[in-house]
Amino acid sequence: ENDDPANRDYLGNYNPDFMLGLTTHLEYKAFSLDVVSTYRGGGVYVSQTALILRDDGHDPWSVSGDGFYWEGGRTHDGGFAWPDPNTVPNAVISQYNQQHRSEGPNASYWNGVYVDPNTGADGQDRNLPDGSYILNGEDSTTTWYATDEQVVGNTWDFPQTRTFDASFFKIRDIALTYDVQKEFANKIGMQNASIALIARNVYLWTKSGRNEDPETAFSGAGTSQGISYVTLPSVRQVGLKLNMNF
Repeated sequence: ENDDPANRDYLGNYNPDFMLGLTTHLEYKAFSLDVVSTYRGGGVYVSQTALILRDDGHDPWSVSGDGFYWEGGRTHDGGFAWPDPNTVPNAVISQYNQQHRSEGPNASYWNGVYVDPNTGADGQDRNLPDGSYILNGEDSTTTWYATDEQVVGNTWDFPQTRTFDASFFKIRDIALTYDVQKEFANKIGMQNASIALIARNVYLWTKSGRNEDPETAFSGAGTSQGISYVTLPSVRQVGLKLNMNF
């Protein structure tokens, strides 16, 4: 059963291996530049956002196999050809393929292994010899096929397909400030004055390459750490700040 602890694998820890804070302050005449940035290294997170996008067909992953978890799909070349039932030696596999058959060469399959039905093993013994396993996709006559929609739909049962590296680099704040000359400020009744161009959430790089912020990977009311669930994207803010002392 899926709930059997023996069938569970360790996906990883959301907590980073290390974090670095970088602060820069530069001055040139009346100008100053301040930059605050962060680098987080290590950790993983699970993206339920990716699951929903893929399952709804709103992600390229939904269309064509990624070459790692699954093969086939709908590309300009199409997927794999559905095997002739007469060439499939195992009746259970043949019946499964026939039930999932659709028009066109869009057969797909999960990369993985399964227990050879001819061994008589029930799959509960995790120490079966290597010869008891069949590599799915190696031979078209022993492959469990399905449509791309059905293969992608199976991602609900495999969170590792949507587990990503949580490392990121973020420029949090940039402020470019110009200090008004004191002589001019005094003439108009001020002790000093400055004007600054301020920007927040300026830049985000993620090791996963995904357009989502690992730092906001909290689902629900923030109680599920390390799980991103349709989180709103970070908002970049740009504004002017005028500081006057009388």
